[in-house]
Amino acid sequence: MSKIKVVKAIEDSQYEYSAEIANEFIEDEILSKLDEFELANDDNYIYGMATHGLFAECVARLGEMGYTEKDLKKELKIWLNTSIGQVIH
Repeated sequence: MSKIKVVKAIEDSQYEYSAEIANEFIEDEILSKLDEFELANDDNYIYGMATHGLFAECVARLGEMGYTEKDLKKELKIWLNTSIGQVIH
């Protein structure tokens, strides 16, 4: 096996591992708390505000990490295609 293929295999396994532990963290720590918060507020609270705020904060952080508008639109399009079978244009 060439050095390039070995490095690529290591990067792939690191990517898969990182995605797996990040997903566990998001599911266990963030989304469970977000759901609890969204459902626990009184009638004056507009449901979904915390979720929207989290989304906006994540977009800002991704921008700070170097993601471009094109990158973000691509990710949204992929998610929409795989999750609901639609694409927003």
